Amino acid sequence: MRRADVYILSAKHGLIHSEQEIDPYDLSLNDLSTHDVIAWARTTGDKISNLQDDSIVLLSSHTYGVFMSFCNKTIADPLRGLSTVKRLKWLKDHMVP
Repeated sequence: MRRADVYILSAKHGLIHSEQEIDPYDLSLNDLSTHDVIAWARTTGDKISNLQDDSIVLLSSHTYGVFMSFCNKTIADPLRGLSTVKRLKWLKDHMVP
């Protein structure tokens, strides 16, 4: 079985590979205008659509999942509809030691 690539959704950089080094920054999608969030979602959705992976699992807040409507991939979202507390519990319960 092939090890899955891990990507990070970044408000500043869009989609980045987990091994890519970036400088620290302080920006959230919550800081952006609606227009800028939509632009971010389109760009990020395009990047995800171009990935070679057929299976994508999203582990993020609802805000960062906005790109999904701009993406042509099937995306599993096990945290969808969960409160922040329940999302954190789910992540803790499913972490590999």
